[in-house]
Amino acid sequence: MMGKIVIVIIVVMIALYMTRVLLMLSYYLGLVKRARGHISASQFSVIQPIVSGDGSLETCLRRNVDQVQDIHFVWVVDQHDHEAIKIVQRIKKDSKAIIKIIIADEIPQNKNEKVWKQKIALPHVRKYFIAVDDDVVITYELLDDIKRRLDESTCVITALPYYRMGSDFLTNLVVGFVNGNTLLTYLVMAKLGPMNNMNGMCYFSKKATFETLGLFELVEDKLSDEYELAKALKKNQIEVIQDIVPCEVGTSIDGLSHYVSLMKRWMVFVNIYMRGQLKLGVLVTIVIPTALPLVILMMALLVDPILALGAIVVELVIGVNNYFLRQNLLNAEERLSIIAYEVLARYIQPFHYIYSLIKPNTIVWRKNQVTIESDGSVNYQKVGGADE
Repeated sequence: MMGKIVIVIIVVMIALYMTRVLLMLSYYLGLVKRARGHISASQFSVIQPIVSGDGSLETCLRRNVDQVQDIHFVWVVDQHDHEAIKIVQRIKKDSKAIIKIIIADEIPQNKNEKVWKQKIALPHVRKYFIAVDDDVVITYELLDDIKRRLDESTCVITALPYYRMGSDFLTNLVVGFVNGNTLLTYLVMAKLGPMNNMNGMCYFSKKATFETLGLFELVEDKLSDEYELAKALKKNQIEVIQDIVPCEVGTSIDGLSHYVSLMKRWMVFVNIYMRGQLKLGVLVTIVIPTALPLVILMMALLVDPILALGAIVVELVIGVNNYFLRQNLLNAEERLSIIAYEVLARYIQPFHYIYSLIKPNTIVWRKNQVTIESDGSVNYQKVGGADE
């Protein structure tokens, strides 16, 4: 009897996966046929709050500035972050790009450091800006189309992230988790209805949109700035558009504690979002499929090892299909081993979620310990160490 139940659940999981793929492809194909070619970046600025502590930081920054000559970069660094200051000054000296470096004074402990830096940068940007995390490599080839859409309506356009594979086990476990979910989460949620959240790693906007509404000021004391920004935009009837412009993220995991703290931080963000925005469509297409692989494996192990092996084979087939989807839709450069990392990450994910419920008001972000108050506001304390 238990074996039949496991088989039924596997069939349900496959059906949910196929539904997600169809929803994702429907959304993607609606955006994919756009003009590519000449890139005019002269009216764009790139805002990047920069924090040391990630081994790939300098590489990511250099790749961005080396791509396009006429775009304008605004980099904001904490006055106490001497390592980051050295990196950005070294890159500016070596590069022909237009780079403005702002050394920020003491950042209040009750402010979101990233948003605080973005607020400082905003007065210095051109008509349009790209808000980018410091570990992101931007794709510029659709910039003219982005500009046209920003001119057509007041909106914020957000990119589609995927992670670049690293050289160690834990880094690639993070990559497997992110890349295994990016197409089937961001695009599926966009297809299901108006965006109630946004990818804060890379988004495009007019400067006037943020200045007029004081958007950075509205969210500078909140932890989940992407979610809070999306709420503020929705309140002001400004659409958040999920695009298919890929943004490549580079990271390096320094050890088990770094990995665990990073995954906890992401799960805390998920908890904040689900408390306010969990809907039936998201529950069925995102939350339940995330929990099912581990549930199926544990039930199958209780029944028959052969059945458990079959469940793992199903996960591997899903991983293979996701791999080829990323190759074709994102042009992601991944080794075949990413399939194994993705499957393993799916089995581990429920444990990260459970761990995030332990002391859910405290996380570590690079060199900061962040305490989350009951109203969602934050308090930063420098503790050293590194987090993504």
